[in-house]
Amino acid sequence: MKRENMSVLAPGLALIGCVIGWTALLVEVGLIIYGRMLEGAGFAAAAVFVFSFFSIPANILVALCHTATLSGGRRLAFFRLPTVRAAALLYMVVVGLVYATVLAGVWKLPGIVAIANDALHYVAPPLYALWWLVGAPKGRLGYAELPRWMLPPTIYLAYVVLRGAATGEYPYPFFDIAAIGTEPFLGNVAALGATFLAVGLAIVALDGRLARVRARRGIRCAG
Repeated sequence: MKRENMSVLAPGLALIGCVIGWTALLVEVGLIIYGRMLEGAGFAAAAVFVFSFFSIPANILVALCHTATLSGGRRLAFFRLPTVRAAALLYMVVVGLVYATVLAGVWKLPGIVAIANDALHYVAPPLYALWWLVGAPKGRLGYAELPRWMLPPTIYLAYVVLRGAATGEYPYPFFDIAAIGTEPFLGNVAALGATFLAVGLAIVALDGRLARVRARRGIRCAG
């Protein structure tokens, strides 16, 4: 298979992201499930609880993108698609922003779980953003990607609302309709939607800008 043409820094960043991502996910997911089971929850219920946090599937997607970059095999080719890599960037930027501005300090996590949680929210997002800047091919995105990128967060919101209505349990306090009321909930949804849209627009614009810069540099070098 033809190897991708990318910065010499990109494979190293992908390797670091892969190790940090999978390790932190294993620790956080495993120990939270174990803790919930100690409290009396079954394995399935504990797994549903931990995977209800948007940051978990978002970090899994990024870890798969890093793994696909390193492997170069056909089985993970989906995770090398420019639109998938950019979607992962969108989700991780929002994860990092929301955690840093709204959620930091909301939960008190013990020891190694806190370290893993910080890795997933403070380390993984900027590390993947840096990899995307230097490693992902540019000039292959368009604004038509935005509806597809917005679909998973929309499905996630519907899931959170339906699960919360059935169980009374919400992964994030700003989604807890019973506690905060309908109007604040709708305001939070609108703010998050605007954040996703703004970041997505910025990613497409930046992709085009970087592609033009690289093209000009290529023309100069060729001349």
